[in-house]
Order: sequence, then C-alpha cells, then structure tokens
Amino acid sequence: MRIGRTLVREASVRTILAIFALTLAVSGFAHQQQRHAATDELLRQFINERVFWKQLEIAKQLVATQDRSVLSVLDVWLNDDDRHLRGNVAFVFAGFR
Repeated sequence: MRIGRTLVREASVRTILAIFALTLAVSGFAHQQQRHAATDELLRQFINERVFWKQLEIAKQLVATQDRSVLSVLDVWLNDDDRHLRGNVAFVFAGFR
C-alpha cells in the first residue's frame, strides 16, 4: 500500500511540475509577443516619421529594444537619397555592434 501512495505522490509532483513549466513557457511566449508588437510599432513610427530629429528619437528606442530583427527591415534605407534617413538608419545599425 505504501508503494502505491508513493507512486501517486510522485505522479502528482510530476504533474504539478509539468503544469508549472508549461505556465512559465506560455508566460514567456506572451511576453515575447508583447515585446515584438512594441518593436513593430516603433518600426512603423520610424518609417512614417519625416522629421529627421524625431526619427532619431525613435531610432534610439529601437536600439534600446536590442531586437536585431529590425535590421533586416531597415537595411533597404541605407541607400536612400535622403541623407538624414540614411544617417538615422546607420545609427540603428551602429547601436547593434
């Protein structure tokens, strides 16, 4: 009878640990999704902003996210005719060195 109770307790502990691990994983995924959404919003603001010094302020926030995925979106503007835009994009790239 003792062996049966021990097995039940071990199974319960394993179940609780599995639920805890799953909860942590889901929580981490949700946090990552929120961060990604915030980065997407910053990218949208950066692309739509035409005042270079305001765009630079957004660029500083993009660098602060440390989300390197923004580089693949911004690389097309490294050859833009607008030198201010090129400079702001270069600032973002330099921030990830």
